[in-house]
Amino acid sequence: MTLLGWAARNAGQRKCIIDELESLTYKELYEQSQQLSAKLHIRFPKPRLKVALIGRNSAELLRLLFALSRCEANIYLLNIEIKTEQLQHLRARFKFDLLFVDDEFFETLAGLNFGGSTLKMSEVASWEPVPTIRLQRAYGGQLVVLTGGSTGDPKPAARKPSLFSFLQPFFALLRQVQLDRYHSVYIGTPIYHGFGVATVFAAMALGATLYLRRRFDAADACELVAAQKIEVLTLVPLMLKRILQYSPQHLNSVQAYLTGGAPLQPDVVLLVQEQMGARLFNLYGTSEVGFCIMATPQDLCYSALTIGQPVEGVKLHILDAQNRELGIEKVGRLSVRAGWSVKKSAYIETGDLGYRDAKGYIFLCGRTDDMIVSGGENVYPIELENILLQHPHIEQVAVMGIEDADFGQRLRAFVQLKPKVDLQKNALLAWLKGRCTRYQIPRDVVFVEELPYTVLGKINKNTLKG
Repeated sequence: MTLLGWAARNAGQRKCIIDELESLTYKELYEQSQQLSAKLHIRFPKPRLKVALIGRNSAELLRLLFALSRCEANIYLLNIEIKTEQLQHLRARFKFDLLFVDDEFFETLAGLNFGGSTLKMSEVASWEPVPTIRLQRAYGGQLVVLTGGSTGDPKPAARKPSLFSFLQPFFALLRQVQLDRYHSVYIGTPIYHGFGVATVFAAMALGATLYLRRRFDAADACELVAAQKIEVLTLVPLMLKRILQYSPQHLNSVQAYLTGGAPLQPDVVLLVQEQMGARLFNLYGTSEVGFCIMATPQDLCYSALTIGQPVEGVKLHILDAQNRELGIEKVGRLSVRAGWSVKKSAYIETGDLGYRDAKGYIFLCGRTDDMIVSGGENVYPIELENILLQHPHIEQVAVMGIEDADFGQRLRAFVQLKPKVDLQKNALLAWLKGRCTRYQIPRDVVFVEELPYTVLGKINKNTLKG
């Protein structure tokens, strides 16, 4: 709310948010958030409210987020794909006082034995106006991101919003992306994800106009970008791939593409470079650490596979099973420390495997629980995925380990072909020979019409496991 108040003073008449239903200036959003915070305080006077939000990208969601922060509530941003049993588990764990949801989720969630109040976000517009009140600021609520809800147990990453801890990663973006040069940002990444909400705060700090849509559609996104001459796009890699496949001609105004929230595959990097030039930035982070590694366009020209290098203020170790620091080209666990992370003075495991090359660039080898041991060799599914994506007939792939009587474990590849092409298993295996090692050759190849995705654009391997 302090950030929004500052932006309202410095860019009050500038458009802040434009979505399908509303167009608000910074001054309007600030005043409406203040009014809503007064309504919330009168209706729910309990101190330190615990409030869960389940909503798509919209002015409605952001207005509620800012108003609740002014009430010093603890705010939990939940994945819209969260399952009812996961929500029940979170309710029991955190004891939410309120649950605000988009209208489309209300029927499903209102019937739960919630133990608190479940309200539609749209209801707040009909509440009677009240005098704006001056709220005491003694506690300061937390912002809690839970983004694992669609593929596993949701994991909380709580932090007190602080402009001081926000400054270092913000200035890293400012220096390397030169965000201060641009005035319009399309936010395709879900706001409930750490990457999405961080982009909102960064754009508002610069007084930029934020364009939001409740659902991503490649055609709609391209037409919006072309009509409004939007300069910066923040997207998960799948969204980026789809808009480039739909119509790169609509994207002439775009000066910077920011991706994050899911692995960036090399075929998407090459697609951007071929069609749009050196304009792609890839941001790597975790819910607990936040933004910590960036690949600039120059880094991605060096290698389409790198996630870049740690930003200023970040220390990164690559560790073996005995927590010893590994040398160049050695694969180990990524452990990161940043002043803006949940545990500011501690190293935090990212859950990813990777290595550092001789020039200091970081490369991912997948999640720690993705690695398999096949015939005594460590095998990383991501390496086979990157090789398969080079095949001209393959649109997308997912590779995972399965049990094998002879080798202990082998790889299984799920392959989605491009439209109107044909590829047989034997032909694909023949193509792989000479391109990958013996232990990387998949035991099984399963052709699928379409791979399952989470709303964040990650391939849902749990669904494939069945």
